[in-house]
Amino acid sequence: QARSERATDAFARARRYEDMGQGVEAAKLYLEAADASPTAEHLAYATEAIASIDKSQARDFAMAALDALTAEIANGANIKPRQIASMRLKISRGFWAAGLKESAKQQALMARDLRPDDIEVRTLLKAMKVK
Repeated sequence: QARSERATDAFARARRYEDMGQGVEAAKLYLEAADASPTAEHLAYATEAIASIDKSQARDFAMAALDALTAEIANGANIKPRQIASMRLKISRGFWAAGLKESAKQQALMARDLRPDDIEVRTLLKAMKVK
């Protein structure tokens, strides 16, 4: 219970820091949230936050986020397709930063399946040179 509350608080504070453009502080809090409660959402945000800082950790977080997302979907978690697509984009960016290009493309394409007209998805795929 205490870990869950700590994760929820850290995640909310991270979102606020990110909105204020304070990425380093946000990254620390996303990592704290993922550590306290390794949900797909927390891990996906931590993946994206760490991607430009530590490629090795980005890979590890991306793999953990993908595993968590796959498990949550398989267990019937109530996750909206838009949220799934957003998490897949974050995971994709982590894989891309870590040099796992094919895994990154696969996640980006899966996001496109869920949000075909989304500019964020199209921009990422264009950067990856995927049609």
